[in-house]
Amino acid sequence: MKTYLEGEEEEEALDAFEFLAMAAAAELGHWEIVQQMATMTGAAGVRGLGAAGPPVLSRRRRQAP
Repeated sequence: MKTYLEGEEEEEALDAFEFLAMAAAAELGHWEIVQQMATMTGAAGVRGLGAAGPPVLSRRRRQAP
């Protein structure tokens, strides 16, 4: 993350931070889609993936500095 935030100008650092925030939000959205697919299809593999993703994401967010 340090690489993204060390821009030449303050505006570049702000742009980088906004990009990272949007990427994190999009990741959560993708997991919600997987969970919805699991509900609709009933496929065991998709259910397993849909159940595993959000706890991993939550744990990673808690561990972030």
